[in-house]
Amino acid sequence: MRPLKVHTMTIGCDKNLVDSEVLLGKFKNRGLVPTTELDDADVWVLNTCGFIDAARRDSYDAIEDLCQRKDDRTLIVIGCLSQEHSSEIASRFPEVDHIAGVGNFDQVIEKVFDGEKMIEISSPDLVEYSGFQEREILTPSHVAFVKISEGCNYNCSFCRIPRIRGKQRSRSIIDIVTEVKQLAASGVLEIILVSQNTSDYGRDSGENLLQLVTELSKVDGIIW
Repeated sequence: MRPLKVHTMTIGCDKNLVDSEVLLGKFKNRGLVPTTELDDADVWVLNTCGFIDAARRDSYDAIEDLCQRKDDRTLIVIGCLSQEHSSEIASRFPEVDHIAGVGNFDQVIEKVFDGEKMIEISSPDLVEYSGFQEREILTPSHVAFVKISEGCNYNCSFCRIPRIRGKQRSRSIIDIVTEVKQLAASGVLEIILVSQNTSDYGRDSGENLLQLVTELSKVDGIIW
């Protein structure tokens, strides 16, 4: 029996792309084979955006299109739209097999193997973000996005990030440096630091952006 193949589609920001890479890495560790060919995959994962109206429309349109084309494939919808609108997605699109929030990746993988339908939405503040160092890079081989924190502590009236992604949680400098060293060893020359609120990096952990950049500048092989 051949191994299952998995394909991810990402709507929204580069932080969402990193999440897709992390999930792909977790699937790969469980024996699934990532593929860039949509029609070649047995498992489809759509990582949605829910930040603004246009992004929500794009996400719903993509779900509808995939539902019409899925046949006997497994269709998984994750991400920011799912975090806030899981019930609506389930009601409008019964063809979707699994619906999960921004950090329920391990549950998604288990449900793919046991075959049961799932709606799993955890509080984003309780999610432990892991798997960065094993992710499957989807960018060109010379460049990679590096997520340095998650969430935001500002409750701006125009912004949905705190309710979707939770409060700010910064990764440790040592964890980020370890990831970047692995990226450099794989041939990455340029890294782009991303988060919901990059300038506030470390305010919740006692570290800061200057310390992080100083340590990253020491990593052999990274030139930008």
